[in-house]
Amino acid sequence: MKTKATIGNYTVLLKSNLAQAIKVLYNTRKVIYYPANRDYPKLSEALDIFKLNINSMEDKGARVAIAFNGNFIYKKLDTDKKNSLIHFLDFLLLIPPPKFSIRKGKNTAIINEITVPKLSSILDSVLNFKFPRYWIDKQKEYESISIAIMRIINESDNNQSLPEPLWKIEQNLKEKDIESIKFYTAQIKEWISMGLIL
Repeated sequence: MKTKATIGNYTVLLKSNLAQAIKVLYNTRKVIYYPANRDYPKLSEALDIFKLNINSMEDKGARVAIAFNGNFIYKKLDTDKKNSLIHFLDFLLLIPPPKFSIRKGKNTAIINEITVPKLSSILDSVLNFKFPRYWIDKQKEYESISIAIMRIINESDNNQSLPEPLWKIEQNLKEKDIESIKFYTAQIKEWISMGLIL
Protein backbone atom coordinates (compact mmCIF):
# COMPACT_ATOMS: atom_id res chain seq x y z
CA MET A 1 0.00 0.00 0.00
CA LYS A 2 1.37 3.40 -0.98
CA THR A 3 1.69 5.99 1.78
CA LYS A 4 0.67 9.63 1.32
CA ALA A 5 4.34 10.55 1.39
CA THR A 6 5.14 8.11 -1.43
CA ILE A 7 2.22 9.37 -3.54
CA GLY A 8 3.37 12.93 -2.83
CA ASN A 9 6.87 12.10 -4.05
CA TYR A 10 5.56 10.68 -7.32
CA THR A 11 3.29 13.71 -7.75
CA VAL A 12 6.32 15.99 -7.40
CA LEU A 13 8.23 13.82 -9.90
CA LEU A 14 5.36 14.04 -12.39
CA LYS A 15 5.20 17.82 -12.03
CA SER A 16 8.97 18.10 -12.42
CA ASN A 17 8.87 15.87 -15.52
CA LEU A 18 6.17 18.06 -17.09
CA ALA A 19 8.09 21.25 -16.30
CA GLN A 20 11.24 19.86 -17.91
CA ALA A 21 9.31 18.52 -20.91
CA ILE A 22 7.74 21.92 -21.62
CA LYS A 23 11.13 23.59 -21.28
CA VAL A 24 12.92 21.19 -23.66
CA LEU A 25 10.16 20.48 -26.19
CA TYR A 26 8.80 24.03 -26.45
CA ASN A 27 10.26 26.90 -24.41
CA THR A 28 13.90 26.47 -25.51
CA ARG A 29 13.35 24.73 -28.83
CA LYS A 30 14.72 26.65 -31.83
CA VAL A 31 13.69 24.55 -34.83
CA ILE A 32 10.71 22.72 -36.31
CA TYR A 33 10.54 19.09 -35.17
CA TYR A 34 11.52 17.51 -38.48
CA PRO A 35 14.04 14.68 -39.13
CA ALA A 36 16.31 16.82 -41.31
CA ASN A 37 16.76 19.46 -38.60
CA ARG A 38 19.84 19.28 -36.42
CA ASP A 39 18.05 18.99 -33.07
CA TYR A 40 15.66 16.23 -34.16
CA PRO A 41 17.58 13.26 -32.62
CA LYS A 42 17.99 15.06 -29.31
CA LEU A 43 14.32 16.13 -29.21
CA SER A 44 13.12 12.67 -30.24
CA GLU A 45 15.16 11.02 -27.49
CA ALA A 46 13.89 13.54 -24.92
CA LEU A 47 10.28 12.97 -26.03
CA ASP A 48 10.64 9.21 -25.54
CA ILE A 49 12.08 9.70 -22.05
CA PHE A 50 9.36 12.14 -20.98
CA LYS A 51 6.63 9.81 -22.29
CA LEU A 52 8.19 6.83 -20.52
CA ASN A 53 8.31 8.79 -17.26
CA ILE A 54 4.66 9.83 -17.53
CA ASN A 55 3.57 6.29 -18.41
CA SER A 56 5.33 4.95 -15.33
CA MET A 57 3.52 7.35 -13.00
CA GLU A 58 0.00 5.96 -13.53
CA ASP A 59 0.56 2.81 -11.47
CA LYS A 60 2.48 4.67 -8.78
CA GLY A 61 -0.46 6.79 -7.65
CA ALA A 62 0.86 10.13 -8.91
CA ARG A 63 -1.61 12.98 -8.99
CA VAL A 64 -2.01 15.71 -11.57
CA ALA A 65 -3.07 19.33 -10.97
CA ILE A 66 -6.58 20.38 -12.04
CA ALA A 67 -7.84 23.97 -11.83
CA PHE A 68 -10.74 24.40 -9.39
CA ASN A 69 -12.23 27.70 -8.14
CA GLY A 70 -9.09 29.69 -8.89
CA ASN A 71 -6.75 27.16 -7.28
CA PHE A 72 -5.35 23.75 -8.11
CA ILE A 73 -6.47 20.46 -6.65
CA TYR A 74 -4.72 17.17 -7.33
CA LYS A 75 -6.49 14.18 -8.86
CA LYS A 76 -5.21 10.68 -9.51
CA LEU A 77 -3.42 10.24 -12.80
CA ASP A 78 -5.77 7.83 -14.58
CA THR A 79 -5.40 6.47 -18.11
CA ASP A 80 -7.36 9.32 -19.72
CA LYS A 81 -5.31 12.03 -18.00
CA LYS A 82 -2.07 10.18 -18.74
CA ASN A 83 -2.95 9.92 -22.44
CA SER A 84 -3.86 13.60 -22.47
CA LEU A 85 -0.46 14.53 -21.01
CA ILE A 86 1.33 12.38 -23.57
CA HIS A 87 -0.61 13.97 -26.40
CA PHE A 88 0.29 17.37 -24.95
CA LEU A 89 3.97 16.53 -25.43
CA ASP A 90 3.30 15.64 -29.08
CA PHE A 91 1.38 18.91 -29.44
CA LEU A 92 4.35 20.91 -28.12
CA LEU A 93 6.50 19.50 -30.92
CA LEU A 94 3.81 19.94 -33.56
CA ILE A 95 3.40 23.70 -33.06
CA PRO A 96 6.15 26.18 -33.96
CA PRO A 97 8.53 27.11 -31.13
CA PRO A 98 8.13 30.53 -29.43
CA LYS A 99 10.62 32.28 -31.70
CA PHE A 100 8.09 32.04 -34.55
CA SER A 101 5.64 34.27 -32.70
CA ILE A 102 5.66 37.90 -33.82
CA ARG A 103 3.79 38.99 -30.69
CA LYS A 104 5.79 41.35 -28.49
CA GLY A 105 6.29 40.48 -24.85
CA LYS A 106 6.70 37.18 -23.07
CA ASN A 107 5.48 34.03 -24.79
CA THR A 108 5.32 32.09 -21.53
CA ALA A 109 3.86 32.43 -18.05
CA ILE A 110 4.39 30.73 -14.71
CA ILE A 111 1.50 28.61 -13.46
CA ASN A 112 1.78 26.37 -10.41
CA GLU A 113 5.58 26.86 -10.50
CA ILE A 114 5.85 25.67 -14.14
CA THR A 115 6.79 27.92 -17.06
CA VAL A 116 4.07 27.24 -19.63
CA PRO A 117 3.18 28.58 -23.10
CA LYS A 118 0.62 31.33 -23.52
CA LEU A 119 -2.40 30.49 -25.66
CA SER A 120 -2.12 33.83 -27.49
CA SER A 121 1.52 33.11 -28.38
CA ILE A 122 0.68 29.65 -29.74
CA LEU A 123 -2.11 31.15 -31.84
CA ASP A 124 0.15 33.89 -33.14
CA SER A 125 2.93 31.50 -34.18
CA VAL A 126 0.50 29.07 -35.84
CA LEU A 127 -1.36 31.81 -37.76
CA ASN A 128 1.81 33.53 -38.98
CA PHE A 129 3.89 30.45 -39.70
CA LYS A 130 5.47 30.40 -43.18
CA PHE A 131 5.27 26.76 -44.21
CA PRO A 132 8.42 25.20 -45.68
CA ARG A 133 7.69 22.53 -48.30
CA TYR A 134 8.56 19.71 -45.91
CA TRP A 135 5.96 20.93 -43.36
CA ILE A 136 3.09 21.76 -45.73
CA ASP A 137 1.17 18.61 -44.75
CA LYS A 138 0.64 20.17 -41.30
CA GLN A 139 -1.24 23.17 -42.69
CA LYS A 140 -4.74 21.72 -42.22
CA GLU A 141 -3.87 20.70 -38.66
CA TYR A 142 -2.60 24.21 -37.93
CA GLU A 143 -5.89 25.60 -39.25
CA SER A 144 -7.84 23.34 -36.87
CA ILE A 145 -5.61 24.36 -33.95
CA SER A 146 -6.05 28.06 -34.83
CA ILE A 147 -9.83 27.85 -34.93
CA ALA A 148 -9.94 25.81 -31.72
CA ILE A 149 -7.80 28.38 -29.88
CA MET A 150 -9.80 31.32 -31.22
CA ARG A 151 -13.05 29.72 -30.11
CA ILE A 152 -11.61 29.15 -26.64
CA ILE A 153 -10.41 32.77 -26.43
CA ASN A 154 -13.82 33.98 -27.62
CA GLU A 155 -15.51 31.97 -24.85
CA SER A 156 -13.13 33.11 -22.13
CA ASP A 157 -13.09 36.31 -20.11
CA ASN A 158 -9.33 36.64 -19.66
CA ASN A 159 -8.98 39.69 -21.94
CA GLN A 160 -6.84 37.94 -24.56
CA SER A 161 -7.35 39.58 -27.93
CA LEU A 162 -7.68 37.91 -31.30
CA PRO A 163 -5.49 39.11 -34.20
CA GLU A 164 -8.52 39.02 -36.53
CA PRO A 165 -12.24 38.39 -36.09
CA LEU A 166 -12.88 34.65 -35.84
CA TRP A 167 -15.61 34.75 -38.49
CA LYS A 168 -13.22 36.36 -40.98
CA ILE A 169 -10.60 33.64 -40.59
CA GLU A 170 -13.13 30.81 -40.68
CA GLN A 171 -14.69 32.31 -43.80
CA ASN A 172 -11.34 32.09 -45.59
CA LEU A 173 -11.04 28.36 -44.88
CA LYS A 174 -12.97 26.50 -47.55
CA GLU A 175 -12.80 23.02 -46.03
CA LYS A 176 -12.70 22.89 -42.27
CA ASP A 177 -11.98 19.62 -40.47
CA ILE A 178 -14.84 19.77 -37.96
CA GLU A 179 -13.74 16.68 -36.02
CA SER A 180 -10.17 17.93 -35.74
CA ILE A 181 -11.38 21.33 -34.49
CA LYS A 182 -13.59 19.64 -31.87
CA PHE A 183 -10.70 17.40 -30.82
CA TYR A 184 -8.26 20.27 -30.35
CA THR A 185 -10.85 22.43 -28.62
CA ALA A 186 -11.48 19.71 -26.03
CA GLN A 187 -7.79 18.87 -25.62
CA ILE A 188 -6.58 22.46 -25.28
CA LYS A 189 -9.33 23.21 -22.74
CA GLU A 190 -8.17 20.20 -20.73
CA TRP A 191 -4.52 21.28 -20.90
CA ILE A 192 -5.53 24.75 -19.72
CA SER A 193 -7.41 23.17 -16.80
CA MET A 194 -4.24 21.23 -15.93
CA GLY A 195 -2.24 24.46 -15.82
CA LEU A 196 -0.13 23.49 -18.86
CA ILE A 197 -1.18 26.49 -20.99
CA LEU A 198 -2.27 29.97 -19.91
